[in-house]
Amino acid sequence: MRSCRLYTGCHRARKQVAKRNNRVKPDPELVKLADSLLANYQKPEDLIGENGLLKQLTKMLVERALETEMSEHLGHGNVRADGILSHRAD
Repeated sequence: MRSCRLYTGCHRARKQVAKRNNRVKPDPELVKLADSLLANYQKPEDLIGENGLLKQLTKMLVERALETEMSEHLGHGNVRADGILSHRAD
């Protein structure tokens, strides 16, 4: 009975290690970005507080995604960096 439990435990551990090794590696650019965003991190509130980084990033990402979705849905062009409106070619 004991060897069965040991085998089951070892088997589970091997599966967990394999699962960890199969994780997608983060994009190096995103790692750099995260490092720069967390450069001034001092306490949990800086990250998860009322005006923390997580809340600000979530708000910006959701707004950007909604803007893109609406632009594509309505067929509006995007404003380029130089301020010129570029229309989508359908």
